[in-house]
Amino acid sequence: MQTPTTNSPDVKLVPRRTLEGHSGWVWDVALSPDGTMAASASNDTTVRVWGTTATGSLYRVFKGHSGPVRAVSFSPDSQRVASASDDMIVRVWDIGTGVVSRVFQGHSGCVRSAAFSPDGKLIASASDDKTVRLWDLRTGDTLKVFHGHSGWVRTVKFSPNGKLLASASDDCTARIWDIHTGAACAVLEGHADYVRAVSFSPDGKMVATGSKDRTARLWRTGMLSTVLEGHSSWVKDVIFSPDSELVVSASDDSTIRLWNTSTGRTCSTLGPVQGWERGMAWARDGKLVVSTADDMTVRILETDENL
Repeated sequence: MQTPTTNSPDVKLVPRRTLEGHSGWVWDVALSPDGTMAASASNDTTVRVWGTTATGSLYRVFKGHSGPVRAVSFSPDSQRVASASDDMIVRVWDIGTGVVSRVFQGHSGCVRSAAFSPDGKLIASASDDKTVRLWDLRTGDTLKVFHGHSGWVRTVKFSPNGKLLASASDDCTARIWDIHTGAACAVLEGHADYVRAVSFSPDGKMVATGSKDRTARLWRTGMLSTVLEGHSSWVKDVIFSPDSELVVSASDDSTIRLWNTSTGRTCSTLGPVQGWERGMAWARDGKLVVSTADDMTVRILETDENL
């Protein structure tokens, strides 16, 4: 199976299996860089790590947070998972031993997102306290606190080269930050409501955002490039394909849409499915997409260019 490209206009997402076990809404899901595992964050205060093979076996259940877990992220070596929680704490879990290797405390509000840097040395977190924090994974120290948003910060992501951060906020903007200076390089303005999601393209040339205004948007060099319209409710997550030629959006309208980043046109739509769509991740080989919703499950999808 080839990695999806714009030369394959009939690429679709096909449901393959459903992972069940959480007892609350699943807020977020991540795929390990090696593609063998998926991690899920749930309202039931746990993180679960699953195999992505046909059996979908459960590897680990991490317990320790005292509030809903909002987000998860794998380390670049696929050995650890970071989790962000309403308890205002970021925890880093060792998958092999099942123990917590680092706890980050400093936010004064719910932590809604946590992400590893591409080199695995840093953690970035986003919070209802309207800040983004940068942490040293080795020492546990706060390296920088990024101020500028006037609303809850929903998501934070590293750029592929690790030099920038992108954050999405209820102040209707996304911001691009320089991790060395702490300054905002760009403020992405144009959404008419909360910005719920943000993502860098793997080639580093684009940023995608998703909003309560029911649109996803593509930005190039800090400027609006394309408005992706078609959803009838909140856009909760946006992710790029490994080749940066496609973007997937997940929405509260219970659908997932696949868009061509060059034309802005919808390639395919999956759904409606049970539950509001919330989080997604795309495997580096282009073959797997995982998604999650408020039906307490994680779904594994495969790309199919031959339908």
